[in-house]
Order: sequence, then structure tokens, then C-alpha cells
Amino acid sequence: MDNQALTFGSLFTGIGGFDLGFERAGMVCKWQVEIDNYCNKVLEKHWSGIKRYRDIRKCGKYNLDKVDVIIGGFPCPAFSIAGKRGGFQQDDLFFEMLRVCNEISPDWVVFENVQGFVKWRKEAINEIKNIGYDIVDVILDARDFGIPQSRRRWFGICFRQGNSINPQLLQRVQGIESKGLYGVRSYVENTKRGWTHTIQTKDKWRAICSNAKRMRIDNGVSNRMDRLRCLGNAVVPQVAEFVAKGILQIDQKIKRNENIYRFDND
Repeated sequence: MDNQALTFGSLFTGIGGFDLGFERAGMVCKWQVEIDNYCNKVLEKHWSGIKRYRDIRKCGKYNLDKVDVIIGGFPCPAFSIAGKRGGFQQDDLFFEMLRVCNEISPDWVVFENVQGFVKWRKEAINEIKNIGYDIVDVILDARDFGIPQSRRRWFGICFRQGNSINPQLLQRVQGIESKGLYGVRSYVENTKRGWTHTIQTKDKWRAICSNAKRMRIDNGVSNRMDRLRCLGNAVVPQVAEFVAKGILQIDQKIKRNENIYRFDND
């Protein structure tokens, strides 16, 4: 069995919440792509030895190293209920991420966006399949990972067709057939009462929220690491780490020729 760590590249990196989660899971970052000046200052401080590029439109196979996984939370204003909801006509950077993934052809790709992106879900899935990937997707809420925020995000977890990964072995990451991902189900309210299976009582939930005196302090990334705007755009590292661990579990089971049905619960 090959124990070499999986490598990943990061698109729309922001302040690196996605990257932090994948590194915590044991993967190795090879490059980052981020256009914002302030975000680049944060990335330079915390990932000083990583290759970094500014504009995704100027990136591709000619300057990005081959990696096992590409991750990216493409911009959300065009899909958020708080925005104009112009979709792909308003912002086409989703297709730039598709282009890079098509050129680099990693084994895995993970897309992330706001819950409102489900309105464009079918179109996105068709485009992802057109470049040779199968996809499973899920809505994950930060509250189910101990973070005192109602922060529901869409994750599309994609694996390349025609390689050693048999899509039928993976089944679904989420859905009626599976209670994986800590029992969180796609596209339904998982936390109506304000607490979850990981936060068993209302008192415990209130204690966590009262201890988070400012939003910056208890959100999965270091206090004073960033400006509030950048923090609001960041992927919660605990959620990203869980997705990354699921990919690693599946990857290792494939290498051992084991059947894969869902992400493990531990």
C-alpha cells in the first residue's frame, strides 16, 4: 500500500480555511490561487513556502503542478440569497475552475459554495460530468461540527471517471441509502432546534455561543488571523477536514481493493 500523502491545489483560496482543513487531515498543499491582496498577505504568512498565483484565468496545466486533489470555493454572490442571484450569467468563475480541473485532471475535485447554489445544481453536475468526473454532493452545516454558527454550505465531491475508482463502489456520500457524514442529510433542516447530535442539549449550545464573544473567536480559524470580510468568505476548517478525511478513507480502501459505501463516522 502506498502511504504517500495525497497532494492538493487550492483555487479561490481566500484566507486558507479550506486548505487548513485538508492539511489537518494529512494532505499536502502544493499551490494556491487567490486574487485578493489582503488574503495573499495572510496566505504568505501561514503558507510561506507554497507556490502562489493571483488570477485563475491565467492558470492551467502550463504553470500548475499536477496534484491528486483540487479544492475550491468559487465566489458565491451570484448564488447567495443575499445577492442578486444572477447565477452563471453574473459570475462564470465556476467554469474557470472546471477548465483548470479538466487540464490538470486530478483524481479528486471538491467544489464548495453557499446552500443557495442548489438552484444551479443540475447544470453544475452536468458540466462536471462533461469533463469526466462523477459527483456526490451534500449540504453540511457548521453547527454539526461544533461551530456556533448556522453556516450551511454545498459541497460537491467529484472523482475522475475511467481510473481505479469505480463510482458504483462509492455509492452516495449522502442520501436515503446512507447515514454517513455523522447522519447529516442533504437538503433538509438538520438543526431546527438550534442544537445537534454533537451538541446534545440546549444548555451546552448556549454555553458555546456565550463563550464566542465575537464571531472571529470561535469559527475554526485563529483569532485576529483576518479581516471580517475574509472570515465570512472562508470555508470552516473543521468541515473541510471531515471531507478530506472521507476522501483519504476512500482512497486507502480503493488501494486495498475494498468496497466503499460511505464516509466512515469517526
